[in-house]
Amino acid sequence: MIHPRYLCKHLARSFLARPYGSLFALLACTLAIAQLAITVYIVDLARQATLLPVSASSMIAYLKDKPPPSVLAGLKDSMGRMEGVSRVEFIPRRAGLERMKQWLGPDNPLVEDLDPEVLPDAFEILLKQEYLIMAPVIAGKIKGFPEIEDVRYNKGLMGRIASSYKGIRSGGILIAALITLSLGLIVFLSIRITLLSRGQEIEILGILGADAAFLYAPYVVEALLLGITGGILGSLAARAAINAVLTHMTLLEGVIGAPNMREMVVVIGFAALCSLAGALIAIKR
Repeated sequence: MIHPRYLCKHLARSFLARPYGSLFALLACTLAIAQLAITVYIVDLARQATLLPVSASSMIAYLKDKPPPSVLAGLKDSMGRMEGVSRVEFIPRRAGLERMKQWLGPDNPLVEDLDPEVLPDAFEILLKQEYLIMAPVIAGKIKGFPEIEDVRYNKGLMGRIASSYKGIRSGGILIAALITLSLGLIVFLSIRITLLSRGQEIEILGILGADAAFLYAPYVVEALLLGITGGILGSLAARAAINAVLTHMTLLEGVIGAPNMREMVVVIGFAALCSLAGALIAIKR
């Protein structure tokens, strides 16, 4: 077992030998992880947008005024028999307000003191998966009913994000791969430079009988600390940047949430794994 004092001594000597290099490596890791955290947040946001009923496989038809129950029943039956429609559900304005509070949060300023009477009654029309590409045609037919005021589907910010989810996910995977490569190279070069500067010391210790764990464990720990510290700082920087954007864009307040702790833990853990991989490659070389 390697004594913790030996590891601390190694880390202190490594930093004192290359203070600027260590700081620049930490800064580079922080910036890379901040970009990765923002990428993960955007992809997860797009995934959450697809879970909202109004932005996935359903559309909302808003009614004019307050039609009598007989008209509502006939309208529901007519829309339910349309090709491509799997289910039609009537949503009174109070139920619609409750849904908005569930999606946005009960304390959201957009719905906190909202009077349900100012909202229209609506129908939620669920489409069959194979008819999603026919949504514009189906929406046009529904809007042709005289009792319907408007039909909305994949509209607004969250709807646009949801409809672009596949592209966002593909772009996010590509960006994450590039960031992973960059982070691995940063740690690889940092550890490799340290190994080369202490080549004679490592060779002498090897001749004296020191095993590989004793020789290289400090460099593995150094890489892990570099990745974890950069991961924490990068995640906090990304969170601060996203919160700043949401604060200055009041329209998005309550609609788009801040990064959660799960995302930050995943990013920090991923940074540690990348750093470990970079250190092991540097050692084997």
